[in-house]
Amino acid sequence: MGIIIGGFQPAQVKQLTANHIAEITPDVIQRMPKETLKSFSDVQMTSFSTNQANAVTDAQYQYLDAAQRHVINKKATVEFKYTPGVSSHLQHLTLTSLLTVVMCAVFSQTS
Repeated sequence: MGIIIGGFQPAQVKQLTANHIAEITPDVIQRMPKETLKSFSDVQMTSFSTNQANAVTDAQYQYLDAAQRHVINKKATVEFKYTPGVSSHLQHLTLTSLLTVVMCAVFSQTS
């Protein structure tokens, strides 16, 4: 079921039971679109294991609502930091692409 869940619609995610959620591997959670992860209710997220909660990426975490973030914070052994107002398109930049943007800006100012 793991990889299939990435293609689920929100209504399908909401039907998952604790037993279904237990079958989702941390690797699948990391690859899950943030919209899919946000489809889980905070009550469903209480079924996440510590390993599943630790697998949530920073970009996914930023996309969750306050109740969902609270559950992840209680379950995870890693620290997440919510940054309100961070533009969602910046959350998807990789270090390489961010450095490229910075270098282009620097070179355009020196030209």
